[in-house]
Parts: sequence; structure tokens; C-alpha cells
Amino acid sequence: MSRLAAPLEKLRARIEQRAHRRAMKDQKKYGKEVQAEVLRQRAKYKREMGARINEWRRKRKGNDELGDILEVNNVDDGTKSRGRLSTRTQQGPRQRNLRPGGGKRRPGKNARRRQ
Repeated sequence: MSRLAAPLEKLRARIEQRAHRRAMKDQKKYGKEVQAEVLRQRAKYKREMGARINEWRRKRKGNDELGDILEVNNVDDGTKSRGRLSTRTQQGPRQRNLRPGGGKRRPGKNARRRQ
């Protein structure tokens, strides 16, 4: 009886493994389809938003009142603020000499060999 049971058990195990592999393959294929659909929806949303923005810009071109309001809000004292650059100019150059080591650049290996 055991001579018959062992081959049957192996056959059943192979069939189960094959079914499991097929199920995993189907799940992977389904996941790819879902991901592709999500990407298509994102692209569609991006296209639609671009079209809406372009339409809004076209409609706004004739509306100079909004542009005047925006220009009045942006005019300060005639200077442009550049964010980080303006803070750097206010602080002045870096104070390298205050750090340990004097802020000197070390020569490279080639410069050392030349001496």
C-alpha cells in the first residue's frame, strides 16, 4: 500500500505546487493591471488639469483688473527679494578665519610631492 501512496502523494504535491504557481502568476498579472490603471488615471487627471489651467489662463488674459491687483501687491520699494541670497548679502562673507585651522586650503598630494 505504501508503494502506491508515495507516488500518489508526490503527484498531488506537484499538482498543488503547479496550482499555487499559477495563482501567484495570476495575482502578479492582476497587480500589474491595477497599477497600469492607476497610472492611466493619473495621466488623465494631469491632462485634464493642464487643460483647465490653460483655459483659465486664456479667460484671464482679457481680465486686466486681476493683473493690476497682483502688480500692486507685488510692488514694495522697487527692490526684489531673492530669499536666501539676500540673507547671505546681509550677513556678509563667511568668516572662515574664525574657525579652527584658519580656513586655509590644504594642498593636494601632488603639491606635496613637488616640494
